[in-house]
Amino acid sequence: METNYKNTNQNKQAGIFDKIIGLFLTGDIAPILIFISLIAGAVAIMVTPREDEPQIVVPLADVHIHAPGLPVEDVERQITTRLEKLLTQINGAE
Repeated sequence: METNYKNTNQNKQAGIFDKIIGLFLTGDIAPILIFISLIAGAVAIMVTPREDEPQIVVPLADVHIHAPGLPVEDVERQITTRLEKLLTQINGAE
């Protein structure tokens, strides 16, 4: 003997969802809502303000180290690598 575990609340919810789905499948509401959504999207695109060249602020820091007379390998080993390790310890810096 099988036991039916569905209660009446689940049956009522299924009935409501069935009615809503049926309304969209058989009624004229779905194409109307799609049309209204397309019109609203087009209006939103036209009304949204925009700039030709927006000013975007990107926090940036340039670090310049002058080591005249040192070969590139020495600058990398003695200065750049150590400096990179120190800079990675700054919170929020990438």
